[in-house]
Amino acid sequence: MILNSIFYYILFCSSVLIYGIGFNRESVMCNFPRKVLFNAIKSYACVIISFLLSFVINKSLLIPLEIIEIFPFFSLIIYIAVTVFFEVLIQVTTKKSSAEFAVSFLVLLLAVNEATSVVEGICICTGCLTAFYILIPILYALEKRMETSSANNMFKQKSLIFLSMVIIMVALYAFNISWLNSGVIK
Repeated sequence: MILNSIFYYILFCSSVLIYGIGFNRESVMCNFPRKVLFNAIKSYACVIISFLLSFVINKSLLIPLEIIEIFPFFSLIIYIAVTVFFEVLIQVTTKKSSAEFAVSFLVLLLAVNEATSVVEGICICTGCLTAFYILIPILYALEKRMETSSANNMFKQKSLIFLSMVIIMVALYAFNISWLNSGVIK
């Protein structure tokens, strides 16, 4: 069950390819693949801790008061607090910055919105973030390959990276050929 959920959110329901979470950020981060591991560790920690706190507040406060519609506001406050704590901790210990906001926060919102249990929410968080970070080395390899080709213009390279992401998306979802069923054709 847990492995199926993680696999589902990594491959079939990839947050990058389906929802577009981090689509732009992917093309920027593929330029610096060595810095990705540090950002990934911080993102996983921030999102999972923020999810746990948001889930508890939703279940104990927002649902009983019937004001669940404002869960993004509480999730944002919790996420900012957790992120600032980790950012200060990282800057004090390593003197580096690993600021990442949009992707992690959108994954948090997706997990809080779709999860029915804590375990499922953690699976959604890890699956979505893993899908995001798995695509970075793939795009890095594509970008290095394009540097050796005739596309010298940076605009052409970034356009080809986005086109490559679309091709990956189509390749992943092309196996779903339910449109070939005889009921659809009639």
